[in-house]
Amino acid sequence: MWLWWNDDTTFTNQQSVHVIVTAIWSAFSWNNSERLTVSEIKSVYKKFDKTLITNYRPISLLPVFSKTFENLIYKTLYYHLTSNNTLFKEQFGFRCNNSTAIAVCTLCNDAMSCLNDKIIVGGLFCDLQNALDCVNYGIILRKWNFMVYQVLQIS
Repeated sequence: MWLWWNDDTTFTNQQSVHVIVTAIWSAFSWNNSERLTVSEIKSVYKKFDKTLITNYRPISLLPVFSKTFENLIYKTLYYHLTSNNTLFKEQFGFRCNNSTAIAVCTLCNDAMSCLNDKIIVGGLFCDLQNALDCVNYGIILRKWNFMVYQVLQIS
């Protein structure tokens, strides 16, 4: 089941969650869904000492079908999120015409505007290079299962 929307369609947050969960749920409920999970994992050197395993990052080489399927899900979800104004304009990095360089320019412009207006400016910058190493995936899976259960109860 693929979901497409026109420009006249608007959703509430609850409807948006329902649409997204239904699309993902139906996509991964195929009988042969294991084809989507087959990949070859390679280690790619990042920086510094080549003898330390922490200086390598894993990449997945996916079959063409999986990559195409991933791209289709990305485009469908991205279209839905942008057409319903779900994403903040300050989200940079993965959106078209919103690179991290634009984020830096926006930050500098906002700071300069505040300084010109005699407002005190401060900044807190966090290095999130290894942020995913700290994620508790058990909590995420429990929340995801709860959300899927709630959406299925509604429909």
